[in-house]
Amino acid sequence: MTSSKNVNKSDYICPMRPANREGFYKKTGEKNKYGPICGRLVKTRKEMGLTQAEFCGKLNVGLSALKAIERGYFAPTLEVIMRWHKISGRSLNWIFYGKD
Repeated sequence: MTSSKNVNKSDYICPMRPANREGFYKKTGEKNKYGPICGRLVKTRKEMGLTQAEFCGKLNVGLSALKAIERGYFAPTLEVIMRWHKISGRSLNWIFYGKD
């Protein structure tokens, strides 16, 4: 086993802890990694005239999860994408690639 005295704590970043989340994205450049698909999610929500709270109810996800997806921190799961497709009527081609 290695000694914990030689471990540099800045080498280990936990992306799930709120205090470290922003630092994680700054160091790895991962923020907005999923920007295109997340931008289309926001566009769909606004075209439908829904608030984030209303939209997350239709997608059956938590509000904090929807906000994280819209900001590009996380990609929507396939389950969320399929619900998005069904409630919005958008084609899967448009959702994934931005082309009808």
